[in-house]
Amino acid sequence: MSTEKIRSLKKSKPAKDKATPRHVQQDDSGRIDWLSAVDQIKQSSGLVEDKDLAATLSVPVSTFSEFRNSAGNLPWLAKLRVLHLLGYQSLEDALDLLTREESADKTRRKLQRHARKIAAQEPNRSG
Repeated sequence: MSTEKIRSLKKSKPAKDKATPRHVQQDDSGRIDWLSAVDQIKQSSGLVEDKDLAATLSVPVSTFSEFRNSAGNLPWLAKLRVLHLLGYQSLEDALDLLTREESADKTRRKLQRHARKIAAQEPNRSG
């Protein structure tokens, strides 16, 4: 059998039934509520302390503490682990979510830069 036929057979096989991923909360722009997602994992895993959750996500406790106190963000790999633990077994599904969130973040940063630029020009117009 040729390699092309083998590849086409692999692609045509039906996907195995997978557990439905738990819903992640997203705002209108596509940004994920990571704190809520992490709390879902903590609750469903029966973890009591954040240090245990940090270990589950392979994140230093200090990094997780900064994230919890809104002073930092979760590393990208930790976000993938969160999605995996929430039932997103398909890398494609997880990456789609992360890509949408990254796009929303870029748009937000662009709007913030534009607002700062306009604010910086305002004093020049009145003078």
